[in-house]
Amino acid sequence: MERYIIDDTLIDDHTEGLKLGFIVAAKNASEKELKEMILYVDTKDNLFGEIEKLLGAFAVKKLRKEGYFYIDETDFVIRLLTQRTFSLTTINNSVLAAFTSEESLAVLDDKRQYISSVVVVPWTISDVSFWKYTWDYKSICIDGTEQLVSNSINANQVLIDTICKITKTVNVSDNLSHTSDVEFAKRRLQELRERSIPFDCKQVKALALRNDWKIAGAVKLMNICEKC
Repeated sequence: MERYIIDDTLIDDHTEGLKLGFIVAAKNASEKELKEMILYVDTKDNLFGEIEKLLGAFAVKKLRKEGYFYIDETDFVIRLLTQRTFSLTTINNSVLAAFTSEESLAVLDDKRQYISSVVVVPWTISDVSFWKYTWDYKSICIDGTEQLVSNSINANQVLIDTICKITKTVNVSDNLSHTSDVEFAKRRLQELRERSIPFDCKQVKALALRNDWKIAGAVKLMNICEKC
């Protein structure tokens, strides 16, 4: 999944940021020869305000009532999904995440196998701070240029290797639901503490996600870390 985010210089200009986000998400969809893009919001109430200003009241009414809206008289459609209703069955979807919370972004990451690209338009920097910390992404400037930004985890290689070992050993798909998996992960992290390997539990969560863990499992691993 390719990740894009509107540059921090537009964080207080929600109108321009949203407009740019729509342009990039539509371009990404077109490059995949898709006839639709997904508008992803926390709840339907988020359609009011900036999104309504950009798309118009009629479009918002259609999105709220029917869940989709055709752009002008074309065959290109905007489909609405919320955190509660988010479900995908096809691959290569182009998503615009408009003013979403950290929790909503985590839902996208859990479904990343179905998504080719996501463009994030944040409301505040704090909403995307962990997301930016965890992932490599392209920052989109006001002129449309893109700059690749690497994640800022900056973890010790020993920690990286340990998370990889835990990932290969435990049943990741069960989100550490088995006691034996929990104990194995706990022992590996305790060994790092005993060896005075520098790391924090935020790094543990981020590295787990980068190793294809679901958010529930990554949070549980972070909680185990905090008790070590």
